[in-house]
Amino acid sequence: MKRVFELTKDIPGVKAGTLFKEVNDSGVYTPEGLLHPIFELKNFEDSDWFTEVYDWPTKWEDLPKESFRHCSWIQANGTMDERSAVRTPTAVTKNEVPTEKHAKSILAFAQLSMLATAMNGKWKPSFKEPCWTIYVGDAGELRIDSWSASFRTVIMFETREQAEFSRKHHSKLWLEYFMVV
Repeated sequence: MKRVFELTKDIPGVKAGTLFKEVNDSGVYTPEGLLHPIFELKNFEDSDWFTEVYDWPTKWEDLPKESFRHCSWIQANGTMDERSAVRTPTAVTKNEVPTEKHAKSILAFAQLSMLATAMNGKWKPSFKEPCWTIYVGDAGELRIDSWSASFRTVIMFETREQAEFSRKHHSKLWLEYFMVV
């Protein structure tokens, strides 16, 4: 994303509150909505004339088309396909991810969630009682720990035995979920 700065004080011809969007990486900015003039602004990050604002997307549909030029595509049957296409307003899909590793992580998460739900039976995680989860240690190994109400993960087990079983039998999925492999 290009950097954007808001003018905090009026200057001749430009009112405070005007956004200046970066035109290129050399520090050239133009006021939003004005074709001319183009200002070259240097060292203004520390000035009280400008405040940086973040032009981050607020929803998936706002991502620029360039984000989807080379992506992995999760097909309905769960397989991945490398795509080199541009998303268009008429072809909006939400099963595109940046890399195949991301796609595998998403599929692993879905599968682990279903496995944990089946293993937990009627038990539902709550903030009132501890639960067990799996995480990746410093050396990339799968570890088990108990979590209390102060912190929650997404995939939780009622007992340590369930977490150990999942670590043993679902290790490939856990490693894909954490994008280790």
